[in-house]
Order: sequence, then C-alpha cells, then structure tokens
Amino acid sequence: MNAPDVPVGMALRCKHCGWFPSEGLSMGVVVAHFDTEHHTTEVHLELVVLCQRCDTPMEFERTLTAQNGFRDVFYCHTCHRVRQVTRHEP
Repeated sequence: MNAPDVPVGMALRCKHCGWFPSEGLSMGVVVAHFDTEHHTTEVHLELVVLCQRCDTPMEFERTLTAQNGFRDVFYCHTCHRVRQVTRHEP
C-alpha cells in the first residue's frame, strides 16, 4: 500500500499478521480487519521498507552514522539485496 503519506519504497503492514492494506482502502475497512481478525479496534500498522527488486519487506540490520544523520541498512532474505535508507537529523 502506498498511501499519499507513505514514501515510495515503503508500505504499511499489520503488526499482528503481516497483512498489507491495498492502496485506496478506507480506514473503516482497516478497522474492520483489526476487529474481525484480531478482536480489537486498535489499529497497529507499521511502516516497512520494501525491496526495490522483489517488492518484499526487508529486515533491519544496523544503523550507520552518516553526514547530517544516519543510514539504516536493510536486508532482503528473498533476493539478498541490501538497501540503505538515510534519516536526516534536524
């Protein structure tokens, strides 16, 4: 799911079961997922980094110090690609 506020190369995923809401899904449908699948109305989504090659979620490996911020390193267990995401500190 790439909602307008979700950066390209990232997606929202259910913290409980790994479900990815499809693009354009209403918040009511997302709440219904948590109500029916997890018996709660509390929405627990996490922002995950997607592999640019195979579009699967990547695993966080480590953080490196970079100029004006940090670089988070992620690894794809499917195609063994490494991706770095830069976080700028104010």
